[in-house]
Amino acid sequence: MNDERGMKKWNPFFALDNMNAAYKKAIKNKQKIAKPLLSDEQISEINYQLNNCENIFKTITYYQDGFIETVEGYCHLLKNLNAVQVNNIIISYENILNIN
Repeated sequence: MNDERGMKKWNPFFALDNMNAAYKKAIKNKQKIAKPLLSDEQISEINYQLNNCENIFKTITYYQDGFIETVEGYCHLLKNLNAVQVNNIIISYENILNIN
């Protein structure tokens, strides 16, 4: 009797996996936030820090895909890309929120 059904008997379990993945994706999308707006003072402070951060250990807080991330390491400016590289992570100047 089980031979007739073959793989059909497992189909409901495969559907739950897809539903589980969609559920996790929906939860992650709900946790996303809008990019914080920076004041002119904050922008000028970030620009000052960027000009003085080459090969210096810094903590950079940045915005990426709806989340605020933090990375620590030695900064390398990529002026042709308008970005900074820290620990093999390339961060656009536009997405930097804070540098310490």
